Amino acid sequence: MMQYAQWEESQKDYRRARSVWERALDVSYASVTLWLKYAEMEMRARFINHARNVWDRAVTLLPRIDQLWYKYIHMEEMLNNVPGARQIFERWMQWEPDHHGWAAYIKVSSISKSFWLIMDLGYSHSSAAVLHTSPYVCTVTTPPVLHVAALSPCHNSVAH
Repeated sequence: MMQYAQWEESQKDYRRARSVWERALDVSYASVTLWLKYAEMEMRARFINHARNVWDRAVTLLPRIDQLWYKYIHMEEMLNNVPGARQIFERWMQWEPDHHGWAAYIKVSSISKSFWLIMDLGYSHSSAAVLHTSPYVCTVTTPPVLHVAALSPCHNSVAH
């Protein structure tokens, strides 16, 4: 069935491709590969809300599969939807994932707080994006002389 869905996608018939993916999931909803391939098709086609729906259903039905959570969160991060990524992380944390999941949550939580602080202080979205992509930004100097601690793993405080 996967090959048929992929063929429909190659023909740009997304409605039919979705129908094939849905039938496959009716038969085997526990197949992580089906969920991954289905959501990836929606993302490739730039049907973001469809992709969100697929990811949301996947993590609801298979909440113990970390890979589904990571992929869902990654999509939101790629869309620069930091608050959305954080909200998904908070849902995931209710399932008590392993320490890797918690470490990723702490990182996103720190970035999210720093992102919104920068935006509130009047910096541009691109300035916040630099902070989002750099785990080594340790302080942010804001007018006039306000220093805001942001992220580890820095040991020395360097004003930017």
